[in-house]
Amino acid sequence: MQAIVIRLSDLTCLSSEDLSGACSQAELGEKIIKQFAFLTGDIRVTITDGTARIEYRQPATEKISEPQRLSEQGAQKAKSGDFPQALHLFTQAVAANPALPVARRDLAMLHYELGDLSAAKDQLIDALRLAPDDAWSYVVLGNIFTREQDWDSAIRFFTKALDLKPGDPYALNGLGAASAKSGDEASAMQHFEEAIEANPHFPEPRFGKALLLKNQGNLDAAAEALESLLPSKIPAWI
Repeated sequence: MQAIVIRLSDLTCLSSEDLSGACSQAELGEKIIKQFAFLTGDIRVTITDGTARIEYRQPATEKISEPQRLSEQGAQKAKSGDFPQALHLFTQAVAANPALPVARRDLAMLHYELGDLSAAKDQLIDALRLAPDDAWSYVVLGNIFTREQDWDSAIRFFTKALDLKPGDPYALNGLGAASAKSGDEASAMQHFEEAIEANPHFPEPRFGKALLLKNQGNLDAAAEALESLLPSKIPAWI
């Protein structure tokens, strides 16, 4: 049997009322089992000291390497831009071994690139059930809600990503963009500047900062923000 140990507070299937003791351990276990029904075989849950130990039967030894091979092939196809084939390979990998959080996250990113946001959310939710401390999954969820123009949800997930990985430039940039769209320009500017400081070569926060300055009527500062992205001027003596 394989086991996953997760804090009860990290399980989205449990409400604050559940965690307060309103449910018995047996009832909590049933709720958790339903959320992890995508795992193979019978699932057993043991709850102790605020954590859940979720035991499931892993694939046969001879089948463990196959999902990894499919994931590696999928990553190569995605890198080359062949998203449909990458999607097929990652789908096969997850079917062969459902307990692969990184493969599920990569599969979600492919669904996102192909415009299937609902499927991307489903895979990310399962990925976070398996690895609730994966900051990048929260960043991708933030990007999904940004595309759906659900600024409050986007801000919540980008903030969670930063709780797990402080200073991450991608989460900071996403938080800046969502904050700007929600009307909180002061926070947006702060997040863009923090993202630039974290990764000076990352262009998106510079574009975000410039757009924010332009909308505020500060055209000179906007031009200065964009100028830093341009190649250095060729010396006159060349």
